[in-house]
Amino acid sequence: MTFFYIFIASTIFFSFLAQKKNSKFCLLLAIVSLTLVIGCRGESVGIDTKNYYQQFNLIMKGSQFVAIKEVVFAFITKEILTAFGENWVAIFIYSAVIVVCILLRLWDYRKDVNFGILVVFFLCFHLTASMNIMRQYVSTAIIFYFSRYLEKNKTLVFIIGTLLAICIHYSGIIGLALLPFYIFVHKGTKKRVEKLIFIVMTFIPLALVVWLSLGEQYSFYLSNEGSSFGIGLIAKIFVLVLFYFLSVRRQPKGEEKEKVVYLIIICFVASVLSSLGYFFKYMDRLSLLFKLFEMPLYGYMIKSKYKVSLDRNGIIKINLYKILIGVLFIYCFYSSFISDAHGILPYVPFWEGIA
Repeated sequence: MTFFYIFIASTIFFSFLAQKKNSKFCLLLAIVSLTLVIGCRGESVGIDTKNYYQQFNLIMKGSQFVAIKEVVFAFITKEILTAFGENWVAIFIYSAVIVVCILLRLWDYRKDVNFGILVVFFLCFHLTASMNIMRQYVSTAIIFYFSRYLEKNKTLVFIIGTLLAICIHYSGIIGLALLPFYIFVHKGTKKRVEKLIFIVMTFIPLALVVWLSLGEQYSFYLSNEGSSFGIGLIAKIFVLVLFYFLSVRRQPKGEEKEKVVYLIIICFVASVLSSLGYFFKYMDRLSLLFKLFEMPLYGYMIKSKYKVSLDRNGIIKINLYKILIGVLFIYCFYSSFISDAHGILPYVPFWEGIA
């Protein structure tokens, strides 16, 4: 457990230091620290890690088509295992991909929001899950990183990155939805009705492709009973709506406003997809990619200048969003780390599990 706490603390420290000094070296140290935490976990850490060890053993025996349907992922894994001969190496490499892609993408927002805070959001909202549904996190992390090329008008690069992610996990195909959302906010036709038609005409075929390609693989997800209703999702939607009407709508047009509107749309989609979890236990995993964009959005909320005055003279003022995000943070932190934190506690590094 000492190893876990030391490098979590190191990750936070170097993240805030990277922001303060605008230092890529400190960014590298933050990436290394977090990679050590996620990548050095033992087989007993995380509910799904043991399953990955079993899948890797099947791949080495030549049963990759039974173990994993994504042939490219199976091929890459087999090459890693053949080269190094240890399952933990594959876990470490895939964990490094997750951390590098996500933290580098969050680093893009450092001029607008505090990078250290974004990393803390990752630790709160995604740390435990990334140590369980690893393969889907690898896929979504790649798409999350390549979404930066939409902002640079390099659509082809984004599509290539998304196709790579699909090869890792078929659910990555939903990442193509980021393209019409981006066009809706940033460019394309001038009339919003035409933009809306464009999104519908793009998203419907995409949804059909997703259903046809994932239907068999996700069929058991549909057969599972949904989870009970919670306040987390309702709170997120409430904060999104409040933020848009009280702050974003009043902002003058500009690049930052377009970024925030884009993030709000994506996060609203994340909330809609998450609601599927109330009916089918695992279907909220389709929202994983869009949930990654909640981190920079919450960063923009925290820096928002909208305040609530507690008296008529305006002497005492409170940043409303800091309070709301703080409450949401506490709730999510409690939900993520309650009990055994989805199997990651007690944390045991891989070398302690080697006989």
